[in-house]
Amino acid sequence: MEREIVETKYFTLHTLCDGVFAAIAKPGQGAWSNAGIIDLGDGLLVFDSLSTPSAGEELRRQAESLTGKKVKYLINSHYHGDHVFGNQVFSDTTIISTYVTEKLCKEKNKIEDYEKEKQDMNQYLLKRTPL
Repeated sequence: MEREIVETKYFTLHTLCDGVFAAIAKPGQGAWSNAGIIDLGDGLLVFDSLSTPSAGEELRRQAESLTGKKVKYLINSHYHGDHVFGNQVFSDTTIISTYVTEKLCKEKNKIEDYEKEKQDMNQYLLKRTPL
């Protein structure tokens, strides 16, 4: 049976079964998508890194604190920012994706106008933040 185990600013962490956890995003808080953690025995696999470095850092911290193990692998399911913008927090791990996902990350996830990106992000968060 699923049970909540950790409440964070960005997500709620649930146990799905022994060694398998789901991070369910809280709307408007910087996570946007969901992520997963799997205990492989000798380390951890994280599935998607969430949409901000802060949320990704909290995901990694919770995973390692919960299990006492280090993250070995990060899987990117696809190139959308809400699944990969936390990747830099996992730069010391093996990041696994398809060739197409890697290619699209490089092509589509460039920030060419930082100020415009920042404005767009603020607008997005304002729309998604519950009152």
